[in-house]
Amino acid sequence: MAAATRPSFRQLTAAAARRLLVGIGEPATYVRSDGTALADPVLAALAQQATEVGEYAVTMATVSTIDVLNAEVPDPEQGDRIILADGQTWVVDRKSTDDGDITTLIVSLGEAAP
Repeated sequence: MAAATRPSFRQLTAAAARRLLVGIGEPATYVRSDGTALADPVLAALAQQATEVGEYAVTMATVSTIDVLNAEVPDPEQGDRIILADGQTWVVDRKSTDDGDITTLIVSLGEAAP
């Protein structure tokens, strides 16, 4: 009898990241800076008033962030837009962190594209 195949650590962490964002996030539309939208909705978790600690903890700033799954948004770029279910549009300023499963993006409230 063949042994059951166990999921890899990578598969387990990817599944855990998805469960996390399903619990705290919401479906959103991701639009590239060139105006093309990703075909499927993405999971996005907005955190307003997040504290970003600068290099060597010398500076701190309050920013808005959105977490997205790397599997859904593999290469976010400055100028991309994330449109939440309530219609709020957030513009990607830059990447903050990337743990291999979830990328945290620094965003600013923007306007919907024409």
